[in-house]
Amino acid sequence: MKAIDFQHQLAETGRYETQRPGPRLPSWLATPLFHARMSLIFVAGHLNARRFPDFEKTHFGDFGLVTLKMVESLGTRIRYEGFEQVRGARFPVVWVANHMSPLETYILPMALMAFSPLTIVLKESLAHYPVFGRVVRSIHTIRLRRESAMEDLRATLEQGAKSLAEGRSVLVFPEGRRSRTFDPTAFNSIGVKLAQRAKAPIVPVALRTDALQIGRKFKDAVTLHPERPVRFGCGAPVESADPRAALAELRGFLCGKLAEWQAEYDSGVPLIEG
Repeated sequence: MKAIDFQHQLAETGRYETQRPGPRLPSWLATPLFHARMSLIFVAGHLNARRFPDFEKTHFGDFGLVTLKMVESLGTRIRYEGFEQVRGARFPVVWVANHMSPLETYILPMALMAFSPLTIVLKESLAHYPVFGRVVRSIHTIRLRRESAMEDLRATLEQGAKSLAEGRSVLVFPEGRRSRTFDPTAFNSIGVKLAQRAKAPIVPVALRTDALQIGRKFKDAVTLHPERPVRFGCGAPVESADPRAALAELRGFLCGKLAEWQAEYDSGVPLIEG
C-alpha cells in the first residue's frame, strides 16, 4: 500500500484498521526497535526532502505511511474512524485535535491530506531538530515560538486565514503541548477563532496515541507500548456562529470519544482529567 491508496480508502470509506499487525512485542524490546527504525525513516525523509522540491506532494504522505506500517509491525493496532462525516463538507476546514504524543505528528497529517492540502500548526523548535527538521521545513507549517501567547495567536490567525484562503486546511492542536491525559479546560479556543475569522467549518479529531508514551521529565524520551491501541476518531463539522457553543461541542466530542475508548480498551492510563 502507498500513501495515495491509504488516502483513497479513507476518503471513500471513512475508515482504516490494521489487518495483520506484527507479533506484539514487550515494551522493553519494542522501544529500541522503534527508535532504530524511526531514525532510518527520518534519514530517508531528510534525503527525500533535499532531493525533491515538491516533497510535500510526492513523499510526505509516504513518510507517514511508512511510520504507520512500522508501528503496526511491532504489534500495535491502529484505527481511523468517522471520516465519512466530512465526505460532503465544505473544504478547506480547520482540523482541531487533542495532543498526546509525537505519533500524531507523524501519521495524522497523511490521513487529513486525503481530503485537502494541509498546513500544520506546530512549535518552531521542530524545524530545527537534527534530520527531522528538514522534513518540517519542506512542508506547509505555521511555526509558533512559544515565547508569547499573543504573538502565537496572531501568527495562527493571520497565517492560518491565508492558508485557508489558498485552499489549504489547517491542523491545530489547541492544547499546545503533548499530554498523557486530556484536560478539557486546556483545550483553548484558537481553532474556533481561526475558523470564525476565515468563515470555515471546524472539524474535531479525537486521538489516542499513548501507545507512544512520552517521558515524565523529558517528553522526547518516548517508550512504545504495542499493547495499547492507537485510535483516531473524526467528528462532524461544526459551524456554530456562537464561539462558546462551538468550543463546548468540540470539547464534548473529544471527551466522549476518549471515554468510549477508555471503556473499550482499558489500559490503566487515565485519558481525561477533571
